[in-house]
Amino acid sequence: MNARAAAAGEGRGEPRGFAYLLLVLATLFWSGNFVLGQAMSTSIPPLTMSYWRWQVALLLLLPFALGGMRREWGLIRAHLPRLALLALLGVALFNTCVYIGLQSTTAINALLINSAIPVWIMLLAMSFIREPVTGRTIWPGSCSLCAAWST
Repeated sequence: MNARAAAAGEGRGEPRGFAYLLLVLATLFWSGNFVLGQAMSTSIPPLTMSYWRWQVALLLLLPFALGGMRREWGLIRAHLPRLALLALLGVALFNTCVYIGLQSTTAINALLINSAIPVWIMLLAMSFIREPVTGRTIWPGSCSLCAAWST
């Protein structure tokens, strides 16, 4: 079974539609984070909101992740500094910046800015690590820009 089939749930008795449902739910939760963050921006400070968001996520996800973390602990420990940096920048700092930004703009504006992230990733990869632009890299950026422009 190839990676695409495994990701779609094929070969395990799960319907392919379940994978698509999870993708839609991820999008719903992601956008809901912006809407809720904007709604709560006047009553909860951004750092507090970010802290509690990730505490709740930790409590909800830890039971599912703990077994895999135990099995892969040697690998995790070997890369712990890099993982900690990515967690700090990619999770904690990003969400704190989103919540700070939501104090002065609407959720739709924040989501439109957020939709440009694939383009920024492509441009930064071209600039810093000299990654060539291919159809695989242009496609996500084009989709996100079209979505932003159509809104």
